[in-house]
Amino acid sequence: MKALTSLALSVALVAAATPNARAGTLVCGGTVEQVAYHVPGRVMLRLSGMNTFVFICSTDSEWVVPGSQFGNTTVSACKAIYATFLAARATGATINGLYLDGDQVPASCASFAPWVNVSVRHFAY
Repeated sequence: MKALTSLALSVALVAAATPNARAGTLVCGGTVEQVAYHVPGRVMLRLSGMNTFVFICSTDSEWVVPGSQFGNTTVSACKAIYATFLAARATGATINGLYLDGDQVPASCASFAPWVNVSVRHFAY
């Protein structure tokens, strides 16, 4: 019994010290309300379901977001993402699922702090 209690305590301590895989991950949706370029090379995005814009990538250098569980965004990927969101804005298309992650991702799409950096893991429209 003592070994089982010790094992349970060890598992609890490891779980407490390990970042939650879902922490900092969020799915937003809506129409593209704002897609913009901000010096130095940062792309900004706001969907209708979001309270403010977020920075999603860089056209000048690899985009590294602390807390992102899914890797960095390359310059070429950023340019493709930017073009896709420009097209969605121009046509009024709805983004059904924009998966974001990183340390600055809040609990809901309506509660982003200003000027945050996020990583785009996946999107579809």
